[in-house]
Amino acid sequence: MRITEAGRTVLTPVLLLSVALPLAACSGSESGGGDAASVGTDEYVVERSEADGVQTVRTVSGSRWGGQPRLVEELSIGEEIGEDAYLFGSISSAWATDDRIYVVDSQIPAVRAFDHQGDFLFDVGRTGQGPGEYSRPIGIAVKDGGQVLITDLQGARLSLFDTEGNGVDDWSLGSPQAALGLQLTYDGEIYTRMLELPEEIGAGVMGDLREGMQPLGPDGEMGEPIFPPEIAYDPPTVDIDMRGNSLSMAILPFTPSYQWAFTPGGEMIAGVGNEYRFLIRAADGRRTAVEKVWDAVAVNPEERGFRAELAASQFRRMSPDFSIPESDVPGSKPAFTRLSPDRSGRVWVTRQGPSLPDAACTEASGGGGGMAIMLGSSGAVSVMPSGTVIGGGGGEVEDERECWANTYMFDVFELATGEFLGTVPAPEQGFTRPLFIEGDTVLAAVTDEMGTVRLKKYRLVID
Repeated sequence: MRITEAGRTVLTPVLLLSVALPLAACSGSESGGGDAASVGTDEYVVERSEADGVQTVRTVSGSRWGGQPRLVEELSIGEEIGEDAYLFGSISSAWATDDRIYVVDSQIPAVRAFDHQGDFLFDVGRTGQGPGEYSRPIGIAVKDGGQVLITDLQGARLSLFDTEGNGVDDWSLGSPQAALGLQLTYDGEIYTRMLELPEEIGAGVMGDLREGMQPLGPDGEMGEPIFPPEIAYDPPTVDIDMRGNSLSMAILPFTPSYQWAFTPGGEMIAGVGNEYRFLIRAADGRRTAVEKVWDAVAVNPEERGFRAELAASQFRRMSPDFSIPESDVPGSKPAFTRLSPDRSGRVWVTRQGPSLPDAACTEASGGGGGMAIMLGSSGAVSVMPSGTVIGGGGGEVEDERECWANTYMFDVFELATGEFLGTVPAPEQGFTRPLFIEGDTVLAAVTDEMGTVRLKKYRLVID
């Protein structure tokens, strides 16, 4: 493979993970994705620069992997009709070890352990509010010795279980806003995803909310939270006037949003999808800006009405006459919609590809991402952060218009260098994001056209 860097040409060997059959090309080049043209080509062109203490790595064409990556299904767990252990509602997270696969179902709720043949082993803990119990499990992590950590949103705590699923210890996190997710670093440090509320908040007043990571000591003591870098961006919103002088703000479909993630290596990643650029802030303070040439994906004109109605329906219970004009839906999709670090020093950048007609209306019934923030007249706050499954279904499309579903692709970058490795297309419709990635193992929750939820294991290969 030939790599062109800042005017010089370097030779480097091609990284070959496996040999497989050819992969169908995936779409994606504003000059800002040219993925279909660049992924798999021999010439990998990278531009590097540095200013104000930030090193910028910009991929112009090609990829480090050089081939065409894809996900090959190896295991599917879940049934439409069968034993309770194989019936899933809303899978919020998952984790794989050498001999087990753990699945967190926030809707049932249950945390289940399976072997790598897909056979049910046992439930971790049980439903309830006492020791070793949970009401709304959200995040999971497994320590090197096999002990299981689970964050319980409704119980506002972190629980520790032994290798057989028995409760060992529980630590209060103070409030549900401190139990939104979980990250276990390579060094075994525990962080929970948290939301910091403004000091003053009330009816008709929207303060600044900050998400971050809360470190926990070995005995559950909480340290000072760390926050992702700030990026100046004001997303377009719609104000909703409701009974009782309440106020709600909803992010419009396909508008770029602020995305961030905390990696197992201690890096903070953040970016806004109005451009293909995100910042990596290393634990030692080093900052790397990652950029990539890309092509904006157009929103199908027939889809805009469906998206406007679906977004508006999320708020109809509070404001029955609320609507969003089709003209408010952007004509193109953002550069990316999620940043997902894996446990092998990489970040998977979720991109929406062209949408397809969806006869089962899976996106209309399966809940949405983004963040809904609702303020009641009493000042109470209800928050649904991007990437968590709080429960219940999504909106409903009330007319006869055709439903649409996104297709997805995932640009993979190396965190240490910011270099682009390749684009992995979603292996099937219903695959929206990975839940767990380590090495070439990928776990994801997939909903089929009948609405059946399954936890699937894939192997990453490069042709």
